[in-house]
Amino acid sequence: MIGVAILVLIGGGVGAFFLFSGDDKPKRHVAIIPSVPPPSLTGRPTSPAAGGGGGGGGGTTDPWSILTRTIRTAKGNTFTQEGTRYESCVLRANTRMLTTLRAHPCNGRMASGVYLNSSRTIVTVLSLARFETVADARSVVRSLNVRAEPKLLGPAKSSGIPVLRGDPERWTRTYSQGPSVVFAQSYYARGGAVGGSAGPVNLTASELGLELQNVLLMKN
Repeated sequence: MIGVAILVLIGGGVGAFFLFSGDDKPKRHVAIIPSVPPPSLTGRPTSPAAGGGGGGGGGTTDPWSILTRTIRTAKGNTFTQEGTRYESCVLRANTRMLTTLRAHPCNGRMASGVYLNSSRTIVTVLSLARFETVADARSVVRSLNVRAEPKLLGPAKSSGIPVLRGDPERWTRTYSQGPSVVFAQSYYARGGAVGGSAGPVNLTASELGLELQNVLLMKN
């Protein structure tokens, strides 16, 4: 299991929409932060059923059994889903991720859910994709170093969260579990500076990303 994080600064499904088209505005790659190892889990992961078909996102696991309407993390925090998107990895990828996908194509579609924290101040986009091999998944995680990530999504209009224009500052973290990759992209619901690695935006991305990584470990 590996993970990578970057801070990006400004230089479908039900409801979720694109905040920006991809790489139109300049961004500055600020930092790569090693991920915190996930907490120990009891038991051992089971092997996927032989010949199991991939449903996209979670592979043999239904991605919507992971990207549920609400997610309660091991830390006891609850996050509410405010939009989803389910389409090919190519359509979800930014320009740099498209380059990565040419060498490491994903299986099926990418499943994404847009979540709000309990105070509705931080938006986190969680995306699941499955690749041919464990090595492919790890290569995709490492490609975040060159800002290869999914296009950012915003909450559904019904959420009441203002629509942000342009490319908001955010923390993006990626994790791999077997051939699956988790992307966690967090930003303030009203935009603005997201702070350093010890700030609430990065900690939220880390908390949710690790939660999904651990769920994948237990399901697969």
